[in-house]
Amino acid sequence: MKKILSFCVLLFSLSTCFAEDYLDVVTNKSCACIDKIPSNADKRNLKMQMGFCMLEAFSKDDKDKFKKEFNLDFYQLDKNGEKIGAIVGMRMATQCPKTVMAMANADKQADSDMLNGTITKIEKDNFAAFFLKDGEGKTTKLYWLGPVQTSMDLPTIYQTLVGKTVEVQYENKDIFDPKIGEYRQFKVITKLK
Repeated sequence: MKKILSFCVLLFSLSTCFAEDYLDVVTNKSCACIDKIPSNADKRNLKMQMGFCMLEAFSKDDKDKFKKEFNLDFYQLDKNGEKIGAIVGMRMATQCPKTVMAMANADKQADSDMLNGTITKIEKDNFAAFFLKDGEGKTTKLYWLGPVQTSMDLPTIYQTLVGKTVEVQYENKDIFDPKIGEYRQFKVITKLK
């Protein structure tokens, strides 16, 4: 009888050790969902799609377990969403590192864009602003606010770039504009060829 009881306890212990943790299940579901997002998906909505994948992977039961374990409520996503995403993201790094790397690259691409065109004008008010006209005739204002990855000696030659065709990579940054008393989005140059 003792042997049978010992065997049952051992079997139960082993099955619990090898049973998947609820967070592993959530992570695997999240990874599978994110892997299905098309590579040509709109970059602006990519973060939101990845967040939906993570949230949809949680069952009601999982949400309750998660709240008990981490004291984070799913019904307060405005307050807890980032923390929940960070916890799931950390687990994803061990479960599906390729997906996490793809997410990081997509996130980086969502924050930056590339333009080709001719510099038509450079303003020198508080900061240098380049006006770039693309092949379709659209003009975009880009700000030079910090170091730019380039092979040129930009501080010395930037004024001579008017009329030159260039390739510019930029990031959209929210910067406080004292003229209007609120933040607005500026296209900030990060790379210039």
